[in-house]
Amino acid sequence: MLTTDARLRRRYRAERRYRFYGKAAIAFAVCFLALFFVSIVSRALPAFSQYEVLLQVTLPQSLLKTEGAGGALDLSEGDARRLIDAALAQELGGGASARERRARRALLTPLAALDLKQKVANLPASSLLSLRLHSFALSFALSSSSERVLRYQKNKRQKDKRQKDNGQADEERADEDAAALDALSETQRDALAKLESKGLVAKRFNLAFFTRSDSRVPSAAGIRGALVGSFWALLTAFLLAFPLGVLTAVHLEELAPRNRLSAIIEVAIYNLAAVPSIVFGLLGLVVFLNWWQLPRSAALTGGMVLALMTLPVIVVTARSALKAVPEGIRNAGLALGASHCQTVLHHVLPQAMPGILTGAIIGMARALGETAPLLMIGMVAFIAQAPNTPLDPATALPVQIFLWADHPDPAFSSRAAAAILVMLLFLVAMNATAVLLRQVFEKRRQP
Repeated sequence: MLTTDARLRRRYRAERRYRFYGKAAIAFAVCFLALFFVSIVSRALPAFSQYEVLLQVTLPQSLLKTEGAGGALDLSEGDARRLIDAALAQELGGGASARERRARRALLTPLAALDLKQKVANLPASSLLSLRLHSFALSFALSSSSERVLRYQKNKRQKDKRQKDNGQADEERADEDAAALDALSETQRDALAKLESKGLVAKRFNLAFFTRSDSRVPSAAGIRGALVGSFWALLTAFLLAFPLGVLTAVHLEELAPRNRLSAIIEVAIYNLAAVPSIVFGLLGLVVFLNWWQLPRSAALTGGMVLALMTLPVIVVTARSALKAVPEGIRNAGLALGASHCQTVLHHVLPQAMPGILTGAIIGMARALGETAPLLMIGMVAFIAQAPNTPLDPATALPVQIFLWADHPDPAFSSRAAAAILVMLLFLVAMNATAVLLRQVFEKRRQP
């Protein structure tokens, strides 16, 4: 039989062991989270930067013709390509064959001609005619293959400065380097090196990643359309789910009688909160698309599906917040002559609002990251323009990530990682907003 001192030592050893287990679990979680963020950020960084080449574009007199005073210059796509070829020939030397001109032009993004048309159209034609600004400098984004070669050359220069042991990792890296060099021909690599030696190639922040929508060209793909589609879908879900969820919670917790029907409804709501999201997608497919004939791949339909998924969560959290309100507040309101509804609306509901808002924002954050229900209603389509209304075809940020991650072009993987990072920042911002709102309401509630 153990003595009292032995039992105490045994208890203290168990307590130290449990503390060690807890610290080890926290350290493991922090290391895993740090590894996750480092992996995402390292893959996403190339998408936030873009290599551009500065070229001197010269407009011939034959193109400086407008239909009216102050009219914009309208270049054809063929004229734009010829102007780009002339600008490249000015820096790399003329006399190139048609094949070499196409190879040089392939160093730029495939949308370079369209970008030139848009930039020239934005220039005031009156100033071009009066001031004779026939030649001006424009920056063109490089293609994904050119960026891949430039990043390889930069990494190679950094690797040459460091002394490393030759091993299996270096051999695997050499294979990746060879694949990067194969992205361009030798002639294209020489032309790119000549442009870089002249100081015409610069690395800048990729603002187009946030201002452009999806594209089949990696260097021109952006998340603007997905962000706008997610905004319309979340706005629709919040406007539908929040008032319905709060009213349902108030009725079940404060007004409904405690009978068998109320118990069945409560059990159904708790079960719906645990239903997989793809089930709500199937429900939206059957009801909203097949029966109600709502537009397919629209943000309105996606928002209604997300509202169905978020509604049980809001009801559960709102009921928990109402239960947390002290019973004395209800009794005080009734004792002062207020009716039951007045007591709930003017006293109980304001006290429970911090918890209700927290639950609603957390539910919206969960809806922001959902993909399966949106795939079921057709929001997986290729959308090249941002939607202007909830009825326009749209996609969402998690769906855009799914499409880019599944794309065979490796250049889209960095775009997918960057979109993941943006979505994580939005989720953190939404959760931080929930915490701040809770603190603000709690300070107001204090006497």
